Amino acid sequence: MAERLLTDAELALEILKYEPVPSLPRPGLYGLLVLTVRDRDGRVVERRVVKTRSPTQNLLYFLAGYYYSTCQSGCYVSTSYPDSTSASSGSYFGGVANCYYPGSTSFSNLAIIVGSGAQSSPYTACCLQYPLTTSQVTYGPPSVSSTVGASGYEAYVAISETVYNGSSSSLSVSEIGIFAYLTINPNPGSSWTSSNTGWFLVWYDVLSTPVTLGPGQYLSITYVFVANP
Repeated sequence: MAERLLTDAELALEILKYEPVPSLPRPGLYGLLVLTVRDRDGRVVERRVVKTRSPTQNLLYFLAGYYYSTCQSGCYVSTSYPDSTSASSGSYFGGVANCYYPGSTSFSNLAIIVGSGAQSSPYTACCLQYPLTTSQVTYGPPSVSSTVGASGYEAYVAISETVYNGSSSSLSVSEIGIFAYLTINPNPGSSWTSSNTGWFLVWYDVLSTPVTLGPGQYLSITYVFVANP
């Protein structure tokens, strides 16, 4: 019987058992980012696991809106594509935040976008500095854990996506962001309108050492968020 290889999410959990994150308190909420580069034949060229700890103000404002029935000023990218650098701010916030996932967009409802930039303030980022667009790479559909997993006292959820470099040139990946496509209703009780819909950056990471994605190579990105009560 062939040996089953660990998925990136399972690999991250195994690493946590023997190499706990030293700079983050336990109990708590923390995350790992697993990056795997494979060639066109599926062979692993590079794999690295790094700590991720960069929620954006958008994510925290959504939480504030939920708990306090009010939203602060935030920012969105565009109503069509999360790989845009055209960011706007403020207009989609005010009143109660009723967030939901609309059903039809080019990137579905969730997207992990990669880029070649490096912003010094991840918390206030609205978009990637230099995102790799769909004209440069092919983004596979994102995958989210269908259930919350458990390992000992820890619960975890994984978000994954694969990026393919179909060009003839190598690409540098130094920034990664998670986007959610949300509609914010600033007036509770009123009807939903597309004018309150946009792509919001909720998590942003800058890699200390960029990943090189060669022609014909695939980059698998897996975020594993772990909660320990």
